[in-house]
Amino acid sequence: MRNLLIASLVGLFSCSALAAEGGGLANGFIKADFKREIAAEKMGKLLASGGGLLIVARQDGAVDAIGVDGKVAFTLASKSGDVELLKRPEAAAVTADTLYVVDSDTNQVVMYTFPGGKYKGRFGAKAGGFFGGDKQELDGPRGIAVHEGVVYVVDTGNKRIQLFGVNGVFMHTLPLTTKGAGEAGKEIPYLLKKAADIALDEAGRIYVLDAEDSQVKVYDPEGLYLRSFANIGKPVALAVAEDGVYVADENTQVVSKFDFDGKLAFPFGSKGEGKSQTKRISGLTVEKGQQVFVGDAGKSLVNEFHTVAGGRLEPLPRTAGRASVKWLSAIPVEAVQLSGDGKGMIYAIAKSGKEDTALLKLQDGKVANEIKVADMELSAVTLDANGGIWVLDKKKKRC
Repeated sequence: MRNLLIASLVGLFSCSALAAEGGGLANGFIKADFKREIAAEKMGKLLASGGGLLIVARQDGAVDAIGVDGKVAFTLASKSGDVELLKRPEAAAVTADTLYVVDSDTNQVVMYTFPGGKYKGRFGAKAGGFFGGDKQELDGPRGIAVHEGVVYVVDTGNKRIQLFGVNGVFMHTLPLTTKGAGEAGKEIPYLLKKAADIALDEAGRIYVLDAEDSQVKVYDPEGLYLRSFANIGKPVALAVAEDGVYVADENTQVVSKFDFDGKLAFPFGSKGEGKSQTKRISGLTVEKGQQVFVGDAGKSLVNEFHTVAGGRLEPLPRTAGRASVKWLSAIPVEAVQLSGDGKGMIYAIAKSGKEDTALLKLQDGKVANEIKVADMELSAVTLDANGGIWVLDKKKKRC
């Protein structure tokens, strides 16, 4: 009886010590409940999750979608004809119908159907999707997120965040700004040095893991710097859930959950060979219901945890979202000026160089009508509120 009592007291004191140290216990209850190990053969990195599947990159650069039973649902094509698609996949994002994979070697984002995994297209360096010229090409991109129809890509080599429409139309570079000065004259670390991951919360705030600064930097939807999560070791992975922010530390192999203001809620996980432990964290993703998946490239598996719920974001006044753009089709005509009526009809001035210029009427992806204009050099076209067509004649300087 005495031995049993001593053992019980030792166990009680051990649990109390763990709770005091933030070791995953709260009032005697585990804050992060380990559920299972999911085998992932020759895993290089956990890229994303969605639709009941985990998107996992193998060490050879191939990307599989696997279920929680470890079975491969489909494998993504790494080439399309002679075109290299995937060589060093870094991150992925899943929407209702599209899987986006960003690759730091081919410097592009590759799109696949979801579920299914059939190749849809690509955008990035020399791969289309840009309308702004070479200055918008990606250089070693390492992170991607999709929020309300806008694709956010961490352009690591260029130290910036690029925004695209859902199928690769370049929108603009997110302007990163700050207000005021740092404490005691310290510089505010709002610029990116080596961005390695990105995620957004339900309010549209942007979280970027900066590997060089060892911080998670937080921006408002317009790029205004808000704060940083500092003193987080050597962060290697980031995920944002509906009730908090998760950051993985490469040195300690610990995952920490924070509230949205950067206050530590609790840590969980540790380095080791045992179950729920990791040897080399490589990827972190979350699903609704406090499901957390931690990739371990050292053991070629994914650990699944269920964590206690944190406080959700306070409801914010709904503002107009960021406009998105989607490429629909190409019309094979040479034109220099366009004007539309907002109902699907487009008027275009045919490219100059001919003796007589022409006004083209475009509808349903083709030329519906061609209006020949004699002895005029058309340079601009517009429509008024009543549908009237106005053109500018550069030759006779008249409208």
